[in-house]
Formats: sequence, C-alpha cells, structure tokens
Amino acid sequence: MVFYQIIPLSLDIEGDSLLFSERRFLHRLNQRQNDSKVSVTETDSHLELLKEWYEMDETQRYKKGHNPLTFLQNCTFDGKMCPQEYLSNHSDFRYGNCVSFNKRKHTLKTLNVSKTGPGSGLHLSLYFESKDYMPTTHTIGAILTIHNPEDIPRPEEKGHIITPGFETFIGLKQVISLKLQDPYKDHCKHYRVTSENFTRSKNECIRTCIQMRNFDQCGCVDPTYGIMNNLRPCDISNVTESYCLNKVLDNMSRIGPICDCPSPCLSVSYKIQSSKSLLRFVYTSESSSLSRYDRARVNIFYSSLDTQVFDQQPRWEVSEFLSILGNEFGESISLSERKYLYSFNEDDKNSKTTDAIRNSDLELIKKWYQMDEEERFRKGHDPSTFIRDCTFNGNFCPQKYLSNHSNLRYGNCVTFNKRTSTMKSLNISKTGVGTGLYFNLCLESEMYMSITPAVGAILVIHDPEDTPTPEVKAYIIPPGYETFISLKQTIFTRLPSPYKDQCLDYSDRTKEFTRNEKECMRNCIQMKNFEQCECIDPTLGILNEFRSCDISNDTQLYCLNNVLEYMIRIGPICNCPPPCTSVMFREQLSQSLLHYLPTNKDVDCPRRDIAKVNIFFPTLEKRVYEQRPRWEIFEIISILGNEFSLWLGSSLLISVEILERLISFVRYAFSNFILLQKRQKN
Repeated sequence: MVFYQIIPLSLDIEGDSLLFSERRFLHRLNQRQNDSKVSVTETDSHLELLKEWYEMDETQRYKKGHNPLTFLQNCTFDGKMCPQEYLSNHSDFRYGNCVSFNKRKHTLKTLNVSKTGPGSGLHLSLYFESKDYMPTTHTIGAILTIHNPEDIPRPEEKGHIITPGFETFIGLKQVISLKLQDPYKDHCKHYRVTSENFTRSKNECIRTCIQMRNFDQCGCVDPTYGIMNNLRPCDISNVTESYCLNKVLDNMSRIGPICDCPSPCLSVSYKIQSSKSLLRFVYTSESSSLSRYDRARVNIFYSSLDTQVFDQQPRWEVSEFLSILGNEFGESISLSERKYLYSFNEDDKNSKTTDAIRNSDLELIKKWYQMDEEERFRKGHDPSTFIRDCTFNGNFCPQKYLSNHSNLRYGNCVTFNKRTSTMKSLNISKTGVGTGLYFNLCLESEMYMSITPAVGAILVIHDPEDTPTPEVKAYIIPPGYETFISLKQTIFTRLPSPYKDQCLDYSDRTKEFTRNEKECMRNCIQMKNFEQCECIDPTLGILNEFRSCDISNDTQLYCLNNVLEYMIRIGPICNCPPPCTSVMFREQLSQSLLHYLPTNKDVDCPRRDIAKVNIFFPTLEKRVYEQRPRWEIFEIISILGNEFSLWLGSSLLISVEILERLISFVRYAFSNFILLQKRQKN
C-alpha cells in the first residue's frame, strides 16, 4: 500500500501495450507554446516550473516535497501503532513524496490479516498542507495504491484518489489469477524467479524493453521510468533528446507490441469497494474553508477472507488426448418505481407526524406520476443547461450521439453513444485520463423539488445496446468534485439450447421491446398486469400501447403490487433466459475536490452546483468468460467410435473362436461317425 501527495503534473497514463512517459507532458506544453497565442504567460510559467522539476534529481525532489511525517499524522494496523520498520519513503516523478506500508523486504516478513471488518485493518490520518500546493495544482487529495507486497506500486496506472474532508472506507477482496506456461496460449512467465532484478513484473519488463530501445536510438534512457538508471539519463529539457524519446515511443506504438513480455503466471489483485463519510470537523471547524479540507482519514480492511482464484486448466488432460488419438488410430423480477408511492401511502397511514408536509409531498408525487412523458420532460431540467461541456477522446461530443429521455424517478436523462439502427457506436482506441468521456455538469440545485433528499446526478454505464436502468445499478455524482471512473470491460458468452443455460440471442428478436433480458422481464410483468388488472404499470416504460393504470388510484395500485408480489413469491415464471453475449463494466471510482471553482459573477451556474466526470479505460484489455461444451460433437463421435471399435474387435475375435470350435466339433463328430460305420461293417 502506497500513498502519494498530489503535485501539479497532469500527464499521460500508460496505454495497453506500451507505457507512456511522464515527460511527454513537457513535450505537449512545448507544442502548445509554439502553436497557441492564448495565455502565453501562464503556459510559460507552467513550462518553466515543470522544467525545473524535471531537472532535479530524486534527492532534490524529495527535499522540495511534503514532509512524510507531516503528511502521515497517524497510522494504526490491527488496533496497534504501525511499526516504523514497515514504513518507507520514496519520491515519485509525478506525485512527489510517497509513503509505503508493509512492503516485502529481505529482512522483514510482511504483516498478515486474520480478521475482517472496518476495525481490523489499516487506519490512517492524513494532512494535505494545501497552503503549500503549487499554483498549477487543480485538486487537493492523495493517491492510494493497493498492491501485492512483492509488486512495485504504479500510481500512474492504478491509483485511487483520497478526498479531503472525508473518511474513506475501502473494503478488499483478494483475487489470484493462475495462467499456463508454454505450450499453452498465454505463454505466461514466472517473473519473480528470473535472475534480472528489473524484470520482476510484466510492467518492469515493458519498461526495460522501452529503455533498451531508447538507449539504442538516443544514446540515453528516459529518467521518468525509474528503471535502468545505471545508463546515462536523457536531458528531457533538451528538445533534441526529448524528441528522440518521443519518436521511439511513437514508433513502438505504431508497429505494435515488440516487447517479449508475456502475462505473469501468478498475479494478485484486489477487488475494491469504497465509500465515504463526511468528517464532522468540516461542519464545526472555525478555520477557513480551505483549511477544513486539509485532513482525511482512510480505513482499509478485508470485507472477506475468501480469495477468488481464476485457475487456467488445460483443455485436454494427457489421458483424454491419448484416448482421442487411440480412437483415430482405432430469474429475477424488475421492481417498479410506483412501489415508492405505495410505501409512501402506507407510511402516511401509519404515521401521524408532520401530516401537512407528508400530504403535500404525496400530492406532489401523485401530480408527477399523472403527467405523461412529454409533460415531465418540459417540467424537468433542461439537458442543454445540465451538460455544460462534453468531450470524447479530446473532441467535442457529436450532437447526434446525445439523446434525451425522461425517467419517472430521476427526471430528464441524457444518453451518450447509444447504438441505433442508423448509427454505429463510437469506439475507444486509447487509454488513460483525458482519452475517454468528460462531462462538466450544472446541477441547478435551486430548482430541486422539496422531496429530493440530495443534490447530485445519477450515472449509469452500460453496453450501447442495453437499456439503462438507474434503479438497478447507478453511481451518484456529487457537486463540488471531479469524479474519475476507470472501466474494465468483461464479456460473458454462453451456450444456447440444449446446453444448461439455454441462452437467447436477443439481438435476433424482431420485437422492439425484447432487445435484452431486462426488457423481456418487464414485458412479462406487463402482460401479467394486463391480465389481472386490465391495465399496465406506466413506470416500467414498456408496452405503452396498452391502457396505463392510474397509480394514484388505490385499487389499481394494490392490484399491480399484488401481481408483482405473487410473481416474486412463486419464483421465476417468465421465459427470459440469460443473453448469449452480455457486456459488463467493472468500475473503480475516485473523487477529487475541485480546487479552483469559477468565481466570476457572470457565470450562469453557481459554484456549489458544478460537478465534473472523467470516464476512461486504464487498459484496452478485456476479460472474456466463454462457455464451451464439455465435448464437441466430433469428439463425442470419436469417443463412441473408439468404444465401438474396441467392442467390434473383441466381438469379432470371440465369433472367430466360436466358429473355430464349432468346426472342430463338427469334424470330430464326423470322424467319429465314419469310425462307427466302419466298425459296424466289420
């Protein structure tokens, strides 16, 4: 586990096959300085600051950085003070001074955890010293990297932002992946048993490969990679050497992976679930608003001691393979939005407190539910005001890829990159912050209805062909923060009938409302609603050509509830098998407090209502789970043929033996008969 103080370098993040260098940002700033005449003074100042930073050695950078003893104010592990010998410091080129805890060393064994829950892990108290931040820093916080004790931390690739003013709770689950060596497909490698100290991981192998190419082409190595520092480092403030390093990296990116760095045979990662709780002193401190956000707490623990293991197995064991050669030679239910109205009615009947307020809120909800979608859209927030800026892959979002619709619970919604019959979805070819989707939002909190408990936006990330369901899985985007969302794609492919899952290819369905499993479920529920109540639930947003129930009518409301409860009680009755191909995304969220919010009085959106969202892929690798038959048809025929050939061979031998004995018996009987005839004549 490593903590990093944030310093003002917003640089490129590594791609899929190659690692992009920290000093490329300096090259970009040089280009901007030459190509743009806007804010030249600010750019020059930023450029000089970066040059000065890059020209320092690690010792100088460490002295200029934040004091780790001031940064890490308190540290406890398993209820005890952290042993000093398990804390170590180093300087990172991008994030400055860093503190590592529980890193494996030759003289120390790593500490282990035997308990679960928030009180059993690592507790940290941090102080950010925001008054000492450089003017180019746009956010306040720290970067947390959780990694295997034997691995080297890489915050540029995978880090979590710790937000000031909050206590962050991080629950861990360990995941171990085991791959097969040659001659199997992955050709994995045991990096930790290799003799080269600088190739202890796939990442270091790639960095070594790049550095060797840098030295061959430029006569020096890139000092920002932190590897092979025994060779002469390039002067990255020198345009010629910097350009040479860029050219090497661009050539390697263009021609594809040329580094022999296969996947590790054993890799340890962690599934992370985080949540935040506002620190009390944020409200009670009498100090300035900025100094209130100089502190943060972190609680890291295992939510379970179970370890998830993905173990590659050979497609064929040796015995099975020889057998083949021998033959050759011989449901869930979708819950409705209007259940909220039902629960509101029940609470209203059972409670006598604040009747006037509750009745007012109930009437407001009933009015909202009685509106049609067009009227709700007019009453909601204007999407063009809600989304102030939208960029994708560094360019403005094309208007044709933005569409609007109204959700009964969350109001007006904006969808980006939804696949339609006339338009293909946009694709990503780059990785890292700044390459994906960026939103600048204005939440207009003064326009919120009285029944709204919180300010923010709901974000749903889904496959372009799926229908978004914010009621099922969504993320809250809070105002005043920039939210970073890192994605990893997971694809599941299943087998159709006669195999166990009996999956269905919904894309082949001709009916519009059965494009996916969720819509199939909603359609099934609506058909039951119409059979029992003679109307459908308007909140499910499907089969709207049927008569809609009046959900402010108690009789119809109870009828819809009874249908849903009956379907839940007796189990799945809808013929909605899982899709043959489903695409999911594993998201990792982190947030950073917006430091320099707009103060201009002419700005049409108040500072408290601004939120920013940055969605990107840290890697273009995707995890694919593919169902395969235990036996292919030709394999079954092959096995059966093997069995039949053995049976036929043994049967033929037995038949020949019986025939031989029968012939012998006939000959013996015939000879005896002839002998008997001769004796009778004599």
